[in-house]
Amino acid sequence: MNLLSPDSFEKVLLPNAEAHCLPAWCYSDEEFFELERKAVFGRAWVGVGRQELLEKPGDYRTLEVAGTPIIIVRGEDNELRAFSNACRHRGMRLLEGEGSCNAISCPFHGWKYKLNGDLLGVPHMEQAVGFDRKTFGLTPVRLGVSDGFIFVCLDPDQVSLSDWLGDFSERHAPYGFENLRCTRQTTYEVACNWKPFVEVFMEYYHLKWVHAGTFDSIDYRPPVPHEVTTGNYTTVFGFHNEGSAAVIDADAANALPPIPGLPADLQRATRCTMVFPGFIMAATKDCMWYFECHPVSAGKSRFVLGTCFPEETIAQPGFEEIQKAYQKRWHLGAMEDVEVLERQQLGLASPLATSGPLSHLEYAVGDLAKFIARQVTSQA
Repeated sequence: MNLLSPDSFEKVLLPNAEAHCLPAWCYSDEEFFELERKAVFGRAWVGVGRQELLEKPGDYRTLEVAGTPIIIVRGEDNELRAFSNACRHRGMRLLEGEGSCNAISCPFHGWKYKLNGDLLGVPHMEQAVGFDRKTFGLTPVRLGVSDGFIFVCLDPDQVSLSDWLGDFSERHAPYGFENLRCTRQTTYEVACNWKPFVEVFMEYYHLKWVHAGTFDSIDYRPPVPHEVTTGNYTTVFGFHNEGSAAVIDADAANALPPIPGLPADLQRATRCTMVFPGFIMAATKDCMWYFECHPVSAGKSRFVLGTCFPEETIAQPGFEEIQKAYQKRWHLGAMEDVEVLERQQLGLASPLATSGPLSHLEYAVGDLAKFIARQVTSQA
């Protein structure tokens, strides 16, 4: 099998109405997974959550992108920065999890760094010939913020975040993402490749069968043809029945008010968007939710769900109780998807699994497939 052969992706790169999904081995082959980490996640602007979750100077979060440990921290100047999570002395991982600190200290030999990455303290280095602390600050990682979302990029030669996103901000402007606030995060460990999870988020085809009795009655009606974007993202917009798409029918009476200023026609519609490679979000009448994508192996993934509401909504009396209905819907939806996706992964791992054609309700799945095919074959 030649993983980098353009012939492997010939049907993937056809026009949407003719295109097939990725070959099945793209979802289960460990060699291909490692290629994706390098050629896809290692080169892209990767979405990693919301800026308001790191609100105060010293607030930090650690994570891995393309297998690379990084720290995201808000500096004393209120700027967000990202660094390699490795001491410049002997490579010790500096921080774990998330929290707040006044400085970043190495637990191995006590090297200490300022929040802007500068080396602050170095015990017992007086006899090191030619040592200059100014040259041993933390290794920076590119970071950008757009519409309240944080993105990082490991590739110093990649285009700017603005160029990567293209018309993303303009298309999503009615929802005022920058004015929303994340109220809760939930982590899901899933026994499937990262791609099926983000694919299912972006298609309406499965609703009748996977979400029967929960929110299949919303009756999404995505338009055809598929929308064209100028950035590295794909989006699906669909009108549906009155009410919020973020609660199940049984809780519809307790739905929250619309996002302030949202046009009337958008109050009966939902927009789902994937910023390549795998940062997915949905915006509807009263809220927005997103999933961070963290591939673990060819058959395992981690996703972080963030749920966001307008500041005005969060401030209203009884919000904490009301939002439970929203959290219930999101959890139900995720778990119904996970049950199917873990079964799908078993099928994709079969040596007899094949690549099938895509419905017009799966054009976004085809967009992702084309993006991946172009990224990996560019490494040939």
